[in-house]
This record gives sequence, structure tokens and C-alpha cells, in this order.
Amino acid sequence: MFKKVGLLFLIFLLCGLSGCGRAATAQNQEEHRITDISSIEAETLSMAGNIQEIGTLKGDEFILADADVFARHVENVGPGNHTELELVIRNADSAFYQIVYAEDMAQYSYRNQIYMRPLGKDEDTLLYDTSDAYWLNEICANDTYLYWVEYVSSTTSDGIENYIKVMQCRLDNGDISCIAERKSSEYYEICLAVSDRFLTWYDIHMHDTAVELVVFDIEKQEFQERTDTDDDIQGLAVTLYNPYVVLKTTENCITYFMQDDQEQLYIRREDLHTGATDTFLLGKTKPYYKIAACYSDSRYIGWYTDYGDRGDYYFYDTVSEKLYLWNVKKDDMYVFSNFFCRGKLYFNNTNDHNVYVWDLSTGQVYRQSFGEDAYWIRSYGDNLLYLGTSSMDTKGYCSLYSGD
Repeated sequence: MFKKVGLLFLIFLLCGLSGCGRAATAQNQEEHRITDISSIEAETLSMAGNIQEIGTLKGDEFILADADVFARHVENVGPGNHTELELVIRNADSAFYQIVYAEDMAQYSYRNQIYMRPLGKDEDTLLYDTSDAYWLNEICANDTYLYWVEYVSSTTSDGIENYIKVMQCRLDNGDISCIAERKSSEYYEICLAVSDRFLTWYDIHMHDTAVELVVFDIEKQEFQERTDTDDDIQGLAVTLYNPYVVLKTTENCITYFMQDDQEQLYIRREDLHTGATDTFLLGKTKPYYKIAACYSDSRYIGWYTDYGDRGDYYFYDTVSEKLYLWNVKKDDMYVFSNFFCRGKLYFNNTNDHNVYVWDLSTGQVYRQSFGEDAYWIRSYGDNLLYLGTSSMDTKGYCSLYSGD
């Protein structure tokens, strides 16, 4: 794996700092609701006694072996160089994988390729081949487009300037375009999330760590205009506590943290179609030390803290108006990767190599063992989940079902 430079430094620098990005709003004032949940006492949740072993979480699998891929597509790279099968992702119809070429012990690559293989076929199509980018990352897809971020260097009159580019490939004809470009000297790294309709990310300004929300409308092929809100909350602004958290879209809504002039913390859920917002006041940030990320669906608003995969998960039920707290450590879990949608928390527990699905409405927990490979819970399109898998010499995925 090619590691991101300065990870610890960036997290330290950004932690707790708020930005100046504003959420888009609808015209009618009643479409912006604010709910104060700061005084609600959280009820403790536990999985104990609710776990059921099932054999239906694991769906269809797709595994690529390094040796087979390289035998097909990689010529002799010569001494002092190597190739790597970086990752495999999918959409409904195809799998996509990246091959990286690099010098031994080098931090960056000198060539990157992206291939597509239709599911159920033994045919590979080369979608992209570049020697201009020194780093290619954040590959994601829906059924129409493939997206990724690439980092390139350009020689100018003032010397070398590095750029971050967001790239788009239309899958039916292979057309490739750059839809956004940032200077690496002005912006931190970009982490993408894609749904059927929207591509989203956070723009983090380097000079003042201000945070902006970026929403690209895939259907219209244009960026949504982000305007100031009419909130009565003084100094309310988008804030980010981890630069590598993605701005996910669930049910056509994005969920993100905000902070006011009094350093009070909020979670906002914004409908990308209507501009309507629901904002929840959590209170002072201190009780949520090491806060990591937030999430939501039509019923639940949630957030979690990060204590090296042993943090706390909070769930606010907008129907019952109750707040719940799950302490990962007390249930002897180590959450490596998670995703929340449709009232269920999906996560990979590295303590026992099981994948869990926790249905909050019933309290029932389903689990299944997936072996000792590394697993990342990913999505393609609107909330369609699968596990990205990685071992010493293979990459792949398997579909993930909730047992419904």
C-alpha cells in the first residue's frame, strides 16, 4: 500500500478546527429544523444476548490473484521496480481493479492502470493508463461512472507545482475527464464518496483549515452551488475532525458536523434534492473527546468517537426521541470498518474476524465469520454494500447482505 504522507500531522492539525463552508438551503424557513438533544441522557446499549449466527451475510465473491493479473497485463518491469494489485471495487455489473508500478522502496508510483472486468466474464478492459500521476487513489463507482483522485506534478516558472485532480470515466464509452482540480499547496487530500446521483467530498483549505462541502450532481454533470444559510445560530460553520472521513450520501442526504462561536457541536442532515435541513445540537465537544464521524438515515442520527477502534457509538432515534450509547470496548469488539444505513450498523470486528449487522429497531445482531483477511465495508450506488477484501497476494470483494 502507498501510505498517505503526514497522516498523524494532518489529523492533529485539523482536529477540532471548524471551517467556513455553508450548507445549501431551501427557500422556506420551515424546511430548516433545529433540535436540541444536548440535555438528553443516553441509554446504554449492549449486544450481549442478542447475537445470532447466520450464514446469509456473505454473498457472491470475486477474487483476483496478483500472479494471474500480472501474467495477463504486466510486462517485465526490470530490476529495482515492482508492481502491486492495489484494490478491487465493484458496481452492479463489473469489477474494477488498479495496478500500480513503482520503484522499490519508493513512496510514490510512476505508472497506474485501471481495468474493468464484467461480472461473470473473463474479459478485462483497460480504462485508464497514466504515467503522469505520481499517486492515484479513492477509486469508486456507480453503475454509470467511475471516479478517482490523482496527484500530478507540473513544472511552472516558479518551480514544481503539485495538483489534485478528480477524474471521471463514463463507463459506456470510456470517455475520461477531469471535473475538478486543486493545488496541493492550497488543499489537503480529497476523499470521495459516490451514490447513484451524487459525488461528494470535503474541500479542506490548507491556509486556515476551513472546510467546504462539495456536491457534484452526476445526472446534471455540474456542481451544486453552496450558499450561506439563514440560521439564527451565531458563527455556525462546517467542521471536520478527521481529514480522511468521507462525505457519504444516504437516501439522497449528506450528514456532517457543524460548530458555532461557542464551540458547541451540531450534526446536520441535508437533503440534496430539496435543500431541507435537520440540525441537532449535541452541546459542548468535550464529552465527545476524539470524535471521529457522523452518519444518518431517515430515522437515526448518529456519531462515534475513535479510541483506536474501541470508541463509543451514539444513536439518536428521531421517532422515540431517545439517545442511545454503545461502548465498543464493553462488548469486547474492535471495529475496523463500519457503515450505517437502513437502521442497521454494519461493522467488521477484527477481534474475532466476524462481520456484524446490528438492527437498531429490533436489537437483533447477526454475525458471520469471514476469515482472517482484511475487510473494508464499501458501498456502490445507493446503500448497496459489499466487503472489499485484501490478503498477502489477493484482492477482491464479496457482497454483503443483512439477512432480511
